[in-house]
Order: sequence, then C-alpha cells, then structure tokens
Amino acid sequence: MSQLISQLLQKKQTISNRSYELAIQLLDRKVFLKPDTMVPIRGCLVLRIKKKQINIPSLTVQLIGKTQLDKSTEIQVNPKRQWRCNWMEQGTYYFPFEFLLDGNTPQSFSHHMANVSYFLQTEITNPGSTFKVQKCKTLLTVVKCHFYPEVEDSIALGNWRNLLIYRMSVNNKTIYLGDFIRINLKLIPLHDDRYRIHRVKITLVQHTRRGLKVHKDKVPLYNREPPGNDLELELPIETGYIKFKKKNILLYPSTTLSNTNGVLEISHNVEISLLVEELSYLQNPPLSSICSESTKPGQNIDDDWAMSNASMIDESATLRNKRIQLTMSTKLQVLRHESHLGVEPPPSYNHTLKFPPDYSMGSY
Repeated sequence: MSQLISQLLQKKQTISNRSYELAIQLLDRKVFLKPDTMVPIRGCLVLRIKKKQINIPSLTVQLIGKTQLDKSTEIQVNPKRQWRCNWMEQGTYYFPFEFLLDGNTPQSFSHHMANVSYFLQTEITNPGSTFKVQKCKTLLTVVKCHFYPEVEDSIALGNWRNLLIYRMSVNNKTIYLGDFIRINLKLIPLHDDRYRIHRVKITLVQHTRRGLKVHKDKVPLYNREPPGNDLELELPIETGYIKFKKKNILLYPSTTLSNTNGVLEISHNVEISLLVEELSYLQNPPLSSICSESTKPGQNIDDDWAMSNASMIDESATLRNKRIQLTMSTKLQVLRHESHLGVEPPPSYNHTLKFPPDYSMGSY
C-alpha cells in the first residue's frame, strides 16, 4: 500500500501541511474528443491524514473549462463532486471520481486573441488550519481526434491550350502539425516543344478571421522548376516558420471559437500553382495535329482517363504570350500533433492501478 501511495503522490501538485496531504491522480492528462460522444475523465483524490484525528468538513473536485476571447472569459464546463468527511482518523483515504466531457466542446488552445483551458480544481476545508479553504489546480490537455471525411483527397484536372494535360492532387486534406502533406503533380505533354514550365509553387495559407477582419499568413512549402512530368511530394508541416528572417509565422490547429464577443476562426488551405508559358509561334511552327497519346509507348490507363476528362482552361481574357498560372486550392483540416493518438482506447481503471474502495461517507 505504501508503494501505491508514493506512486499516486509522486510528481503531482499537492496540498500539504502538518495535518494532511492531498493529491490528485488522473488516469490520463490528455483527453481526446470525439464528435457527439461523451468522453470520460477519470481520476482519484488521495488524502493522507498525518495527525491522529482532524476535522475535514468537505472535500471537492471540480472540472472547469474556460474560453477567453479578447478580454471576455466564459465558463464552458464546471461539474463537481463533493464529499462530506467530518472527523477523520489518521490514515490514507481514496476518492475516485469521473466526469463526462462533451466531445463537441472546443479543444485546448492558446493564441494571442483567444485561449481555451481545462483544469481540475481540488478544494479542501479544514476549520482548524490557518487557511480555512485550500485549493490546487491540475491542468488537462483536451485534444480533438482525427475524424475521417468522406473524401480525403482533392483533385484538379485541366487541358491547357491543347499543349498540356495536368493533374494536381492533395492526398490528405487532414494533417497533423509536425507531419506531412502529400501532393502529386502529373503532367502529360501534348506538344512539349510548344511550352515551358517555369516553376511549381506550393503554399500553405492560414486565415485568421476575427469579426470582419481576415489576416493571411502564407507559408511557401515548395517553389522550383519540376524535375520531370511526375512529381510526388511529402512536405513537412511545422508549427512555426520564419518569414524573411524577421517575422515568425506560427501555425495553429483549425479552430472556430465563439462567445458573446464574437467569433475567432482559423482555417487553412493549400494552393498549388504551375507557372507555364507558350513559346513563340515563330520559333516553333505549328504541328499538323495534336499527338495521339494512345499511340505513344508507355501509355497507361491513368493517362487515358486524364485526357478523356480534362476540360479546356478558360482563358478568354488572357494574352497568349503571357505567362499563365494554372492553380488549385483546397481546404485543409489542421489538427494538433497529438490528435492521431485519439484512435487508441481511452484509459480505464482496468488498465491502471486498482484503487481501494471509495471513501463514501456522506458523499454526494
């Protein structure tokens, strides 16, 4: 039993004096939210009475969730559990508890415009001590789980002037900070001597909307001439970038927060741009007809499908001798790095230390 006590009290924030010591033990300090699901938060208060007998009228643990937007703070959740203890003998007492957190509540979040925090607050009353009521807090990290959308990839397909067929695709629209975004670019030349590709540019854009104001941060992920007609990229998504060696850009999870003061929304999208140019007509006499891809060696089913389904790019207001950007933009869902851990089963008493029976005298 002494080993159990030391494990429960070790490295935990406690309330301690000459009469007693109170600590809180959580089964997991990270809580993973799943939409439309009540998520359990389980733990145990451990009270060690040092004197022969003291009066503890009440012992309380409360789950508190706060959302701060600008200077306004609102309480999201505040359920509590309280025990009436009264006179207690020397020894160690255990108070297991469980709270249920709505999976649709916002996750923990820290931003210069807003903050969402969760913590467990423990309160003990002791009329015989100098401080009649003592409190301590234990922070929780609440994380939104990865949810799988109906369509995880996004594709753009086009025919540019019957010179080039292109296919751009984003293979994972849900990404974790610190992980990778996977992007493919497929080029099918029809007349490869009639155009030039100057560069491929891939940019991650973070939109921060507060009321009617929208601020954009653009993070260049890739900007160079493509090495060939097939480009498969895995680009890292970091939590922070340095722009022009001066301005720091911090990436945040995709978030929507609201209270009586308004709404803060952070959203993301990735932009893919292909900068192309048609070469001079005088330098490159026209060909008699467009090459038939079905007669080319190495033709595959994907190329056939792309050529059959690619629509002509509308350039009615574009000069033919100008460089053109062929673009694609798709919305992303950016999650915290820990979100992928949410696929694991939640902790329970069956997977941890066996706590003694609840000290239930007068509890409610």
